[in-house]
Parts: sequence; structure tokens; C-alpha cells
Amino acid sequence: MTVGGSGTILTSSDGTSWTSRTSGASDTLWGVIYGKSAFVVVGPLGTVLTSSDLTTWTSRTSNTSNNLLEVTYKE
Repeated sequence: MTVGGSGTILTSSDGTSWTSRTSGASDTLWGVIYGKSAFVVVGPLGTVLTSSDLTTWTSRTSNTSNNLLEVTYKE
């Protein structure tokens, strides 16, 4: 999985063929991580999106307007 400009989210099962997913975001997305059965994507102005299936993305409230450049997972 990778993220990028204009809300781009691409997924691949083999690293060769990529499928574009609808994120609902219009700005560049910068960070992505997987943990506890959820994918999390972050971006500008506190953008946080989550998905359990890489197909349906839900916008979450981050309580910040800072640019989120990366995301980490700690168990």
C-alpha cells in the first residue's frame, strides 16, 4: 500500500499491479501504517483516515490542525 498526492491510496497484493482506492481526501496523504486490524493514513491539517479492508476509508477526528507527516503503531 502507498499514499500520495490528491488523496491517492494505491494497494497491491504483489507489488506489480496496483489498484486505486477512493479515500475521500483531496490533499496529499503522507503516512500509512497497519496495526490492530486497521490501516491508518495521515496527511495535512490533521487528516486521519482508517480502513479495515483497504476499500472503505473513514475520516477520523484528530483534534489537531497540524500537518501529520507520519504515523506509528505501539502495542
